[in-house]
Amino acid sequence: MTTPAPNLSGITGPAVRAALALALVVLLLLVLMPPVPSAAADPGEGGPTLSLGEVEGHLVRADEILLAAADLELDRARLAEQRSGRGLRLFAGTGLGSGTDTSLSGADRTYTTYDLRAGIRLPLLGRAAAEERGVAEAESAVREHTLRLDQARMEGLGLLRRQYATLYATGEQLQLTRAFLADEQRQTALLERRQQAGLLRASACLEALTAFDLARRNEANLQAAAQAARTALERLTGLQGPWQPMAPQLAEPCLDRDTLAARAGQGHPAILALEERLRGLEQQAALADRFGAGAHVDVYSAAGNDDSRDAAEYAVGVALAVELPLGRVLAGENSARRTALAGVSRCRLDLARARAEAREQAVQALALFQAATADVRLAERRLQAATEAVRENTLRLALAGDQPDILRESHFTRYQAAMGLVEAQLRRWHQQIALLGVSMTAASAARPAGDEPGAAAPPAAAGEPAGRGVHSLYVWQAAALRRAAEDDPRFWANLRAAGISRLLLSLNPREIEELAAPPARRALADWLVARRDQGLRVEVLLGEPLWLLPAERPRLVAIIRALAGLPFAGLHLDIEPHQLSAARLAEIEVETEWLATVRAACEASPWPVGVSVHPLYFAAAGGWPGLGAGLVEAGVAEVTLMLYSTTADRVRAVVAPILAAWPGLRFSLAQSVEPELPATESHFTAGRAEFARRMTALAATFDQANFTGIVVQDWTRWQEMQP
Repeated sequence: MTTPAPNLSGITGPAVRAALALALVVLLLLVLMPPVPSAAADPGEGGPTLSLGEVEGHLVRADEILLAAADLELDRARLAEQRSGRGLRLFAGTGLGSGTDTSLSGADRTYTTYDLRAGIRLPLLGRAAAEERGVAEAESAVREHTLRLDQARMEGLGLLRRQYATLYATGEQLQLTRAFLADEQRQTALLERRQQAGLLRASACLEALTAFDLARRNEANLQAAAQAARTALERLTGLQGPWQPMAPQLAEPCLDRDTLAARAGQGHPAILALEERLRGLEQQAALADRFGAGAHVDVYSAAGNDDSRDAAEYAVGVALAVELPLGRVLAGENSARRTALAGVSRCRLDLARARAEAREQAVQALALFQAATADVRLAERRLQAATEAVRENTLRLALAGDQPDILRESHFTRYQAAMGLVEAQLRRWHQQIALLGVSMTAASAARPAGDEPGAAAPPAAAGEPAGRGVHSLYVWQAAALRRAAEDDPRFWANLRAAGISRLLLSLNPREIEELAAPPARRALADWLVARRDQGLRVEVLLGEPLWLLPAERPRLVAIIRALAGLPFAGLHLDIEPHQLSAARLAEIEVETEWLATVRAACEASPWPVGVSVHPLYFAAAGGWPGLGAGLVEAGVAEVTLMLYSTTADRVRAVVAPILAAWPGLRFSLAQSVEPELPATESHFTAGRAEFARRMTALAATFDQANFTGIVVQDWTRWQEMQP
């Protein structure tokens, strides 16, 4: 089978042409110069060649991302604590006292009482508002830190790209330097002979030899720079052992100043995080009550006695208690609201400043990128001139005079020009990375859902699949999808315009086997990077019911390990037990083995793991009792509930209780558009526009924060629907 050519849209242009020109220059110089003598290899040399996309696939291990994920998990725990602590409370109390009956005289006037009271307490007024403010504050913190996690990933991505480009460029410069030093022994002997013959002054001989001293200094500095870059990449990705980079392939950035400035001030996670903080403060201000009055209603049952009676007394009742802070009443102002509004005002100033700074940084990054591009053109011309000088001086060797010295100097000039070109290209790559970073939005940050290992699922937020309607597609025919995209230049833009921000992409066994070949692997990695830069997250979709069986489970683990390193945004498992024969199912404990398979995948996967599961397995009667807890324990990032029904009320009745029961899990809903299914289960006959309207309306009815939206089964049928 012929491997499909990678889609190079977005990565061709000046950047690639400059990289190809640089590679040709290095090859030319290495051919023209004498062979490099054998020497001890630098640490990290050798090993497989990894594309930038493959290295980026390991970014989830970066310390900064893990720390941001830990902060997010802490906020989720606080949110769960706030939610579980609001509303009705159980209370109990006991009392012991002494009473006096004034109608009696003597010792009988005084008696002892005791009572035991228990019931349910309902908070009212300020006490209830305080609980709501606590929940609102915790929800806002979760959403903000979800965006901060996006920001950490984007910053880590930029740092990774810069270090990767540095590692590649230093490798090219080391080759040039060693090729130049390979001629040192011959040139030194020639210089000494010319000096002894009186054809060269001693000072000129020493000056000529400094060229090799400079090259050796360059070699030492380059080795240190390469080691520093490799160490930084190891910290960011966890990649160990020798491997080699290739010329970085980066998307062409937006070069329109106004568009770039507008984009930088809107969609960046740092801006969105401040916007989320502002919304949270405004919500808290709206919930601030005037005097902070607290109240509660108790419905209770009590039992008690005193020593004047032989039997206990019982009672039930309702009690109302009110608290009012006198300081606020006397002050006559809503100090809580004043505090909240002051926070809102400050946050608005921070947001305005952040937007202005983002726009300024974008404009500056564009100017620096354009300057770096001009530097590359200048460096290319200098190298062209230096190479021509070498050619001319080589032809003039037959002439009398100082032609050997002139040729030697021209070789050194060419070496410096070649080094300058690599340095100029590296600066251009760095500025291109910076420019892509300031214009990157949260949607294109490619932050996988729940990409922190082992973390519980967060509420949906910016950077998640766009919106809460249709956002994802099952794609079971990867080759057909790529062919359709190659045939239609507007394919990806149309997909994004329809609200699609994620593809669950299935690879068949043959396609997985072909990825063992480096060209096919690099082609897929580059294709995935191009999709990510277009704002599409691509997760690998694996579904084989046999993996439920303990003897077959290692095959799944082997496939995951074979795909590790590719820049997928996640791994999604669609393992349906009912696809096994009844005889096979009778041999195993289905729930136990299904969860064991999920845990094995989570342990082997370098990406966050999602699962598709039928909602019946969450049912109290006839379901899997340990399913929810097992998914939380395994660290599953997303659960897609496969409920194929066109009746919105039925969908809500089934899904809403599951969302409420497991707030620590993120859920999406799978809906079918397969024409093979009856109209009660498939939306195929509705058409895409009506289907999208239905799904948006359905998603809006789920107010739980852990609902993310709709996944469509599947892409081929979806595109066959009437518009």
